[in-house]
Amino acid sequence: MGQIYQALNLTGEKYYIIYNIATVPVSITMTQIEKNKIHINFATKNTPWGGGNSFLRNLKRELSKKGYYINDKTQANVIIYNAHHHLLETLKLKRKFPDKIFIHRLGGPMKGLRKKGRILDFLIQQFNQKISDGVIFQSRWSMKENVSIGYSKGKFFKVIPNAVDVNIFNKKNRKNRKNQKKKKKIKIVFASWSNNPTKGLSALKYLDANLDFGKYNLDVYGNFNINFKNISSYGPKNPNELSNIIKKSDIFLFASKREAYSNMLIEAIATGVPVITLKSSSNIEIVKDNRLLFSSNSQLIKKINNISKNLNGKFKYKVFSLKEIAEMYVQFSKNVVDSLNKNKIKKINFIDFCKLFIIYYLVKIILFL
Repeated sequence: MGQIYQALNLTGEKYYIIYNIATVPVSITMTQIEKNKIHINFATKNTPWGGGNSFLRNLKRELSKKGYYINDKTQANVIIYNAHHHLLETLKLKRKFPDKIFIHRLGGPMKGLRKKGRILDFLIQQFNQKISDGVIFQSRWSMKENVSIGYSKGKFFKVIPNAVDVNIFNKKNRKNRKNQKKKKKIKIVFASWSNNPTKGLSALKYLDANLDFGKYNLDVYGNFNINFKNISSYGPKNPNELSNIIKKSDIFLFASKREAYSNMLIEAIATGVPVITLKSSSNIEIVKDNRLLFSSNSQLIKKINNISKNLNGKFKYKVFSLKEIAEMYVQFSKNVVDSLNKNKIKKINFIDFCKLFIIYYLVKIILFL
């Protein structure tokens, strides 16, 4: 390639004239040369705050390493927003920057997860229809469930799972089970930041009443405010603490019923500990080994007994690295940007802006009641 000259076209858009070896001028726009700049409109925390927070914090860091992430949302050309978080702020951004691409990362749906979940699903869907140029689902199960409640499957629908921070969740310093004394109790760990009963409360109550606590210890970490008879219960831990706790255990129990794609599940898998998992929702897209899957509480103790005899076994999972997931986000963003010109990007007029503003506060009032 020869020399590059910068110029402006009639609309004021910056472009380049490139003179190649044959001195033939070829003009391309700035966006074709420079990387897309992505901003994730989600205020991540460094304290325990659920799987979505952990993943998005890690994704921001990985995209930054590759030069795709930008903190200044006004300078981004792609803005990713998450589920029901910061909806009003995202709405205002869409109105202020009509030529930016907006991509919605969806989990859920919320029905079956919380009281009035269908109302929250309605709110999310209203914003999605008016704002989103593309949609990312965390699993095939999540996409299927969301389509079933009214999302019209579009060209820019994409399934992109989550990934873990391997600097924290890894097999380093993992407990050596080969030298474990036979008479020592087998340690089972369960963890959930959420205290929603669907996260596995029925399984815990069943084990509290039926597990052989002469052979096993079961420790629960998270926000379940339950007084168990035999289970030891602790508060939530930060990622480093939780990783060390899991690595010192023999079995991790994951009993959540409805998961878009659980970070807690893949974090436990990353430590190398066998993860006994409820056979439901997106869990089966991750855990591919029937030895680890249980369908009901009545199967659970048998699974625990069988796995306790094979703690060093090799089990089948399907997981992705954070680098792979970040590349999927970049590629999908690029596909949306390349496919939509300024005339095809969704615009939000003043009337729709006001409607969404009103819907947002009406739903907030209903959810509060």
